[in-house]
Amino acid sequence: PAKAGIYIHNIDVLKFNPNLENYLVVANIPYYITSPILNHFLYSLPHRPKEMIILMQKDVADKITKKQKNKTSVLSLIVDFMCEEIREITKV
Repeated sequence: PAKAGIYIHNIDVLKFNPNLENYLVVANIPYYITSPILNHFLYSLPHRPKEMIILMQKDVADKITKKQKNKTSVLSLIVDFMCEEIREITKV
């Protein structure tokens, strides 16, 4: 069996276009760029990641997972449509 590899790319994440069909994104993303990054990986790329593990600010997570009442956004709709499962792993 093939071994898994870890690849670190030193590039602007919004210009990153992985030519892979099966990849994982692990990131700690800053507040001001959370929406553009999620939009990029979930909507703009030809191949979405198999899985994304992301550390983000709680209020952003609440907003995109619709935990804030009456706060539906375009991003929350994209996340809801494109993601199979959304889980809160831990609070930091």
